[in-house]
Amino acid sequence: MNWKIVNIVVVILLIINLFSCKKVEVKPAPIFANVTLSAEYISHSSQDLKFKVRFLILDSRAKDGLIEDDISTGLYISPYTGDSSGAYYTYTLNSIKKVSTAILGNSSTAIMLDESEIEEDNFNNQGAEYVLSQETACRIYFKNIANGSNFILSAYGSDNQLLPYQPLTIYGDNFTNNALIYDQTLAELRRYSNFSGNTPFLLATDSLLEFMNLKAPNENKNLIAFPHSEDNVGGKDWATIINKALDYNIHCNIILTYQSSPNFYELIQLASVTGGFIFYVENNQNGRNIPFFAEHLNDILQGNILCYETEWAKHSDKPVFESNYYEGGYIELYIDNQRLYTYLPYYVGIP
Repeated sequence: MNWKIVNIVVVILLIINLFSCKKVEVKPAPIFANVTLSAEYISHSSQDLKFKVRFLILDSRAKDGLIEDDISTGLYISPYTGDSSGAYYTYTLNSIKKVSTAILGNSSTAIMLDESEIEEDNFNNQGAEYVLSQETACRIYFKNIANGSNFILSAYGSDNQLLPYQPLTIYGDNFTNNALIYDQTLAELRRYSNFSGNTPFLLATDSLLEFMNLKAPNENKNLIAFPHSEDNVGGKDWATIINKALDYNIHCNIILTYQSSPNFYELIQLASVTGGFIFYVENNQNGRNIPFFAEHLNDILQGNILCYETEWAKHSDKPVFESNYYEGGYIELYIDNQRLYTYLPYYVGIP
């Protein structure tokens, strides 16, 4: 046997096999962002309550932003027994459809970053990644600001000597559309974060509402808060903040994280009643989906975007529904093939 020829044939076969192998394309894992836009009362009887919730499930693979999977079978609200009546409550999804939100126009947006201490245990020891994602999201939003819209940056904390003014430091005297103006400030705030200190969320929000009422140039005014800790300072109550936001026609939007969950009910009430959105990042606690969400933020704030509208029926085995009844809860969404399990917080009340 001519081993020289055999070796040549083997080499040729190996080369042919190498170039004939198809490259396996590894697609990046999809990024999701779930945003509650509004919740609205429809009707009620003593044992039945109907309401609607509008929301976004943003998907990094989708052309129009909305997830392309059929989500209708994965949406549910869990039954429970609760409150002083001892009633048992069940929920039924009556309908789901895609609708467009109202046109709101150019936005004057105030960003309010939480500079209080991060508890790493509540962020799977990835607090630094969350803060970096928060900074990146701000940069994306500022860079992509819509023509005619503007923004201003602020940060809050107490017992934090790195913040010039407490409970709230506002960086600038007026709203701007210059994305470069906060380049250094954002980097510094990331370094300040996780500094030990308290969380004066209510006092800071009150101060920012006053500033926005005086300085915001556009009628569509939006405060976007990034709380990662519960308010532990006080000085104002939640009802006062909500009423002031309503009086000044300012939408309070909340980027809600796991750690801010002790104020979960109050935060979703603040957002819902004032017409703001709730972006719940619990599904991705280090915040990797926050920059992706920021790519859509201009469209969300200006309105006229495609979203899901769901109608729900809540039934009680006792007559409990009457005027001034209200609840805060969340819709759960589970899509097995995408390994997506997340929440859509909402707040709804009977007038």
